[in-house]
Amino acid sequence: MTAHALIDAIYSDDLVRVTEAMSNFKPSATYQGMLPFVEACRCGNVPIVEIMLPHAQVNLADKVEEHSPLTVACAQSHVLVVEALIQAGADVNYLQKGVGSALTDACGGKMKTQAKIVALLLGAGADPKQQFRSMYGDIVSDVLTSACSYGSIAAIDLLLEHGASVNVCYVVGTPIITAVKERRPDLVEFLLDRGADPTITVPNESRFTDVVGRSAVDLARAGKSAKARKILQLFVQRGFVPKTP
Repeated sequence: MTAHALIDAIYSDDLVRVTEAMSNFKPSATYQGMLPFVEACRCGNVPIVEIMLPHAQVNLADKVEEHSPLTVACAQSHVLVVEALIQAGADVNYLQKGVGSALTDACGGKMKTQAKIVALLLGAGADPKQQFRSMYGDIVSDVLTSACSYGSIAAIDLLLEHGASVNVCYVVGTPIITAVKERRPDLVEFLLDRGADPTITVPNESRFTDVVGRSAVDLARAGKSAKARKILQLFVQRGFVPKTP
């Protein structure tokens, strides 16, 4: 069976055809850059993943998005598939294009499963301080800073509990700067409770002109939305911004 036919069987949830294909399955065979096992993990059909797993290369990434089986399962919030892949030896610290990982993909998944998958990954040795590089090779961000764009507070709390730094600063900013940019007052308040400093300024050599030379306080002051005003009020209440007479 060709990779194309196998992917079709996977997306059709056809257990019989997938089982038959395992007799001459080639883990590296692709169709338009897609790997059948990665697509099986994307779909999240546990019986199909279990059929393919003994024959698959669990850390082989596709040629389209450079997703590994684990990163795509995390992105799609397939808890049982994530558990199976971890047990099979999946690399929990694989870097996707240098700017993403299983942890960041988990934090971008469904809110109700984010913390569960993040806990599984951290328990298996995922690095909560993992850093990401730009196309120029510069370190630009890390797991926590990225997670503050879209991750649930429960998932972010787990990262902090496992050693992520709340005041780390990169060219894209700090975790709390990310939370301000994404207009997340609930997360800003949580980060303040965990010791975040909203006065830390992004280095002048940053290529990201919207944050260069600015702090979370500066960004909140410049914001015009109701959420930006709420964030600024939090900074006032915590003494980071003087109260106006």
